[in-house]
Formats: sequence, C-alpha cells, structure tokens
Amino acid sequence: MRTVFLSFSLAALFFACGSNSSNADQAEETNVLSEIFEEESGEPAPTQTVSVKDYSLDVPEYMTEANDLNAEASLQYQNVIKETYVVVIDEPKDEFIKVFSDLGMYDESLSPLENYAQFQSESVVEMMSMVADRTDLEFTEVDGLKKASFTVTGTVADVPDLSIYYVLGYVEGASTMYTIMGWTLESRKGRYGPDLEQMVASFKEMS
Repeated sequence: MRTVFLSFSLAALFFACGSNSSNADQAEETNVLSEIFEEESGEPAPTQTVSVKDYSLDVPEYMTEANDLNAEASLQYQNVIKETYVVVIDEPKDEFIKVFSDLGMYDESLSPLENYAQFQSESVVEMMSMVADRTDLEFTEVDGLKKASFTVTGTVADVPDLSIYYVLGYVEGASTMYTIMGWTLESRKGRYGPDLEQMVASFKEMS
C-alpha cells in the first residue's frame, strides 16, 4: 500500500527539482523571457476544465498534459516556458486514516482533513532548506466539499539558487483525500500566482 505522507513527501522534493532544470541553456532562456512575462497582466488566464477519475480541475489554457512530473499523480499539467506546473495526488481516505492510526499519528479530536492538511503542509515546509514566506492553513467548505489551502515560498537543497512559489490545496472527498500542488518560480509569482491559486481553488469532486 502506498502511504500518503511518504509518496507526497518524496513527490514534493522531486517537484522542485523537476520544475527547475539544471540545464544551463534552459536557465538562460528562463532569465531572458522573465522580463516579458512580468509585463503581462496579473489577471487569471482563461481555463480549460480537465476531468480525471472522479474529480475535475480548471487548468489554464496555456498548460498541457505532462507525464513525467510525478509517478503517483493522477493529473499532471505544465508549461515549461512559463515554468508553471500542477499535479494532483489522491489517496483512499480509509487507508490514510488506518496508516496514521497504526503509527499513532492520527488525532481523533481533528477531522480527517485537518489531520491530512496539517501533516502534509508541515512535511512540505520541513523539507525546504529555506522558507522565505508561508501562509497559515485556511479551511473552507464549498458546496459540501471540505478544503484547506496554503502557500509557501522558498528553496530546496537540490536547487538552492532558485526560490519557488508553491500553492497547495487539500481536499476531503467522499472516500478520497486529495493533494493539489501548483508551483512556479518566485520571480513569476506576480504573473502566474493568480492562475495557480484559481486552479487549486477550482477542484471539484464529481458524484
């Protein structure tokens, strides 16, 4: 059985490495193009609704499907020129609760979403080598769907020279726990941050 915290913790580190290639030519292209992108409007971009398994996500039209961001993800989209990425990882709710309970890590006084979001968000923060900024977890309920979200900006050990802006969402579905993670370079947060935030907030579980 694939454990939630292990698969996602490993994924989060991989995301940062994968989103920022060590290829010098690509890095140079990124720097040259960044000025152009910063001049664009900060309004959210037009989206396309993507349905996968039993959920949907509104993804910016400029992003296309990917297949190598994370092996555990059920949805992967990217735009390598704009340096914007998103993945969704889903786990059976009952397995998540059982694993955490068996390890003595499940707090019965909290909801499944609170347990899930608190552990996952702290795992992401702990893995980062430097955290420049982060928000508190915000819990909401939209059309009966319980959600949590937060953002964090910082670096990871494998790419210490690039600061990355992450937008994370956690959702408690009927029988599934979901993690939605979007990211881009911190230097492009002003341009693409609204797109990532809108995308993560758009998550819906289909009945």
